[in-house]
Amino acid sequence: GMAVQQQLRERATLLADLRQIVQAMKNLALAELQRLQRSQPALAEAQTTLEAAWAQLADPAVRPDRAGAEARIWLVLGAERGFCGAFNAHLADAVSTLQARPGQTLWLAGQRLAEAWRARQPAGAPEAAVRVLPGCGALDEAEPVLAAWLQAATEAMAPTAGAQRAVWLLSTRAAGLQAQRLLPSPGAPQAWPEAAPAAPTM
Repeated sequence: GMAVQQQLRERATLLADLRQIVQAMKNLALAELQRLQRSQPALAEAQTTLEAAWAQLADPAVRPDRAGAEARIWLVLGAERGFCGAFNAHLADAVSTLQARPGQTLWLAGQRLAEAWRARQPAGAPEAAVRVLPGCGALDEAEPVLAAWLQAATEAMAPTAGAQRAVWLLSTRAAGLQAQRLLPSPGAPQAWPEAAPAAPTM
């Protein structure tokens, strides 16, 4: 009778609601599948690029052999704020020492360090192997500064850059100057050999 018809109507309404929910889920799944299909070529390209870069970085031919013997790119971190004269002076002296070695390229991070280094240069000295990169004076500058350093390192390690050179970081710590390999594979920090002051000559 009436009760059975009411029950059937309720079931029909429930089925209609369930059908709508299932259809909505199907539409969502289809949209997600299409999005994945569109993004797959870009993901595949990114994976290929990363694999190629990793193969290049893992290549024994581009690995540094003996400390100080290979051609290197040095990222030298200067200070941009406060009373940093002595801090930058030690680094500027180190840059002058490195300049005298064959095959070294120097990236000076920071205008104050660059000024300290220029003050030590004899008149007319060539700047060919020295490049000034932006320094970081405040926290909100960190992101663009790091992006500039990364861009420089990426360009230097690109296959078109010619002979592969390791990228090293030279910075100041409480104990003195510290060197650390960044690329092609990060190394442990080590005291820079020239950190100790030279004995005075009589």
